[in-house]
Amino acid sequence: MGDLKHAKASIKTIRGLVKVDWERCEKSFAMKVTIPANSQAKVSIPKMGLRNVSVGERGVPIWEDGEFIEGVSGIMAGGETEDYVSFHVGSGTYVFQLMAH
Repeated sequence: MGDLKHAKASIKTIRGLVKVDWERCEKSFAMKVTIPANSQAKVSIPKMGLRNVSVGERGVPIWEDGEFIEGVSGIMAGGETEDYVSFHVGSGTYVFQLMAH
């Protein structure tokens, strides 16, 4: 990402429009993603080198202490690598917020 602090993009697919809009700060990363109807996607949120991160969707915790937290409709699973926290999501619009502790 380098010096880039914000980006917005969309692409027209056979299923509809996929959109993403993200913004990063020193210890947080926010991403709004839209997945078209009758579709699923893997959404990967960069950890930006931060450790012990949590992720919420519109203020509802979905990732804490290295574990996926169920409860947000459309978000089916989560996982973590060294560089990303990723979620398997269905169609809809999601607003993710990654924070470091």
